[in-house]
Amino acid sequence: VGARAAVRMAIVGLLLLAALLPLGATTTAADDEPTREQVRAFVQKAVDFARTNGKEAALAAFSAPAGEFQVGQLYVFAYTFGGTVLAHGGDPSLVGRNLMDMTDPNGVHVIRELVRLAQQGSGWLSYTWPDPTNGDLPTTKTGYVERVDETWFLGSGAYGATLAPAALRVQLRWLDEAQFAGFYVAQDQGFFARRGVAVTTMPVTPGHNPIESLIDGRADVAVASMAQAEQLSVEGARFVNVAQVFQRAAGELICRMRPGTVSAQDLHGAIVAVDPARRVVVQRLFAAMFPDGGAPVMQVPQGTIGSLTSGAADCLWGTAFNERYLVEDAGLQHFIVRPETFGVLNIEDGLFVDERRLRDPAFRDSLVRLVVGLDEGWAFARANPSAAVALVAMRDRDLDQAEQRRQLETVLDLVGPRFGFLDPAPYETPGIFGVPHPGPSIASGLWTHDVWNAAQAELGRGSLVTRTTVHYVQELRASPAYVLLMGLGTFAAAISGALLGLRVGYRIWGMFILGALTAVGGGIMRDVLLGGDRYPIWLVKNPTDIFLVIGAVVLVWLMANVSSARAILHTDRFAQDADVIGFSIIAINGALVALIADAALIWVPIAAALSVAGGGILSDVLVNREHASFAGAIYDEIAVVGSAILLVALLAANQSEHQPALILAAVVMALIALLAMRFAVLHYGLRYPKARFVGIPWEDSPAAPATASASATEGASA
Repeated sequence: VGARAAVRMAIVGLLLLAALLPLGATTTAADDEPTREQVRAFVQKAVDFARTNGKEAALAAFSAPAGEFQVGQLYVFAYTFGGTVLAHGGDPSLVGRNLMDMTDPNGVHVIRELVRLAQQGSGWLSYTWPDPTNGDLPTTKTGYVERVDETWFLGSGAYGATLAPAALRVQLRWLDEAQFAGFYVAQDQGFFARRGVAVTTMPVTPGHNPIESLIDGRADVAVASMAQAEQLSVEGARFVNVAQVFQRAAGELICRMRPGTVSAQDLHGAIVAVDPARRVVVQRLFAAMFPDGGAPVMQVPQGTIGSLTSGAADCLWGTAFNERYLVEDAGLQHFIVRPETFGVLNIEDGLFVDERRLRDPAFRDSLVRLVVGLDEGWAFARANPSAAVALVAMRDRDLDQAEQRRQLETVLDLVGPRFGFLDPAPYETPGIFGVPHPGPSIASGLWTHDVWNAAQAELGRGSLVTRTTVHYVQELRASPAYVLLMGLGTFAAAISGALLGLRVGYRIWGMFILGALTAVGGGIMRDVLLGGDRYPIWLVKNPTDIFLVIGAVVLVWLMANVSSARAILHTDRFAQDADVIGFSIIAINGALVALIADAALIWVPIAAALSVAGGGILSDVLVNREHASFAGAIYDEIAVVGSAILLVALLAANQSEHQPALILAAVVMALIALLAMRFAVLHYGLRYPKARFVGIPWEDSPAAPATASASATEGASA
């Protein structure tokens, strides 16, 4: 018996081993499939190689059959932006051919789309391509491309399941209508598919809170309002806005005119037809209109506008692109109450997800691709409204296309030209020292720009300093405390210029010119170079600086003519202190101006240095004096270092988008560093060593003008 049992156990063991072998083989194969991160890193390695070693060497390396750029199923392909193959690790016979007009079996213009993505900087595309590891069988492939320079780009891709399009279920906020045209366009035009994400949109039953679909797992993303997210968010299970569809709210109270009810003041105790998901906004609106809360009687709407036409309700909560049109078409006399009029700000139609899922890099990556596809979808709808309406009508043949066209026009205005960015400005109030105080609509922190920032990078619009940080910088510069600080800097710089005029013997008009050049000359030069929204020049838009210069000049002139104050003017300390204060403040402001002007980051230190040195150079030219920087003074360099410190601090602040106080801390730290460096240079007399000239003196050089010697003599005798 024991022997038989042993035999049976051995047979069972062999069967189990045989059953496990295919499983192990399958797992190994799956493990060999490259991930998106590996494909991206492979392409970036090839791009770095091409930029370091040159085009010719790179193409040879990419074509080598057993080189470092042939790893499993990964190989490099290289194209010109005209669609000509430069190298192809999978099929060298393609080299030299132009494939711009080639389409895959699904009609996708593969190379044309890859060129478009590479021109933006980089991007992903899903398409069908022959698989050389499987007998050239046409297989779905996901590729990544990246630009090398303005003439060519590289890419690679894989056929593995790990690169298959991510699936996202999006719960819409309403029935299929033009309100969601960007989603339908991105689906039908392949914008989602080309970014490697498969999106399913689901309309919702009126009165249903879309966030509920996130709670019960029916959806991955919900189109909802901030109020709806707040309503269902609890500690440990919060629902966060990752991109904003509507840049301003469409929700409004539509009230029927009756005797005694003609304006918002007559709505105390009014009956309001509103679905449960939007009641919180109506409650806030009535609380803002009436000290006692207004006592609104809320009911679930019966039909779209039936409650108004039947007289069962005094008001209906609706939208500017739907219910308002229906009320107008029905010929009802009505008036509109917009929440913003009473300071009630409602963030509508954003993309919300379960905050806990944002910790998953794969889910976050799929959200980035969703936002990128929607950006392209709404751009297409704006450029081709008739086509967008036709795609909407395909969802529901009963829709009136003329009505949908009218709705789309209003919706496009609500979406605005910059898709996805939740601008916190309308929901904040000014705080102390320019630190914004979040309003109740965003104080809960149910939003993040992290996904939107990553989407901008995919679209080739990214920046190291995020739009959130730039927004807080703008708020800081508009604060009274900062305006006073800038006034102090301008006043101090004008004093320095006026003192120069006094010392060279100019009258008050000459002192004013030198004071103005020193204080605002560099800023004018900076604004001319930056252009954009710096036009008209700040000094033209706001002449306050002119009055500060006049005040500084008058002060210096009076002190020069009052015997007890003359001694102060003749001390180097007075001039140095004025120069240091003006220098530090104006340098910081120059850096911040370049930042909010959306200039390339290299212009941040340039703008800082130009703001402080430009005016001084102009002043020195006017008085025929050599500028201190040219004679070895460490001056502009301090502005560059200070702006670099500011940039590093702002980049650190990027990581804390809900803490605007960090922006103030960054500016203060950079300002203190500038003051310290400038004082240290003056105190220790730090200068560059004088370079020894070796060669023919300038006077004897063939390049020198004939009058050079005489001019130098005249200058010396003068």
